[in-house]
Amino acid sequence: MVVFQIGNYQNNYLIINVIFKRLSIKAGINSLSFAIFVVQNKEK
Repeated sequence: MVVFQIGNYQNNYLIINVIFKRLSIKAGINSLSFAIFVVQNKEK
């Protein structure tokens, strides 16, 4: 039972890690496109 809980915890940690990486990548792309949009508007 203890081994199962440890394995379950590691799986949850991996899943959370993957979700966070995907979210941070999406957030990074969004902020990057927003920054490009702002720069383009300033140049006009």
